[in-house]
Amino acid sequence: NYFLDLPEEYRHLLVDKLVSRVLEGKEPDVKLVAELFSRVSTKSGCSSEAFEKGLSGTIEFLDDISIDVPHAYTSVAKLLKGTSLGNNGVESLASRIIAEGDPKVKLKDKLLKEFNNLAG
Repeated sequence: NYFLDLPEEYRHLLVDKLVSRVLEGKEPDVKLVAELFSRVSTKSGCSSEAFEKGLSGTIEFLDDISIDVPHAYTSVAKLLKGTSLGNNGVESLASRIIAEGDPKVKLKDKLLKEFNNLAG
């Protein structure tokens, strides 16, 4: 297991790399990584802090990313669902999305809606 073999202080870098790559991929890739996140979070292979740190860079620029990757919000919501982050952690991350101008829908709410729409 890559997560368990990697020292804790570097696990956020693996999360970051996986998230960056999977957003460029297709739906099955997102599902696979979300399942991986779920497995390693339940086996204590990756802490919520490592997930939060690894996801934060992508989430900050999620609105910009969504210009080139229209499914970015949905994909990130699926990845978040796989992590050990609770609702408070997800809300904290969602509040970091950087907005250009004054969007009609709050970007935080856009991600939280996708997250909450997922079953389970």
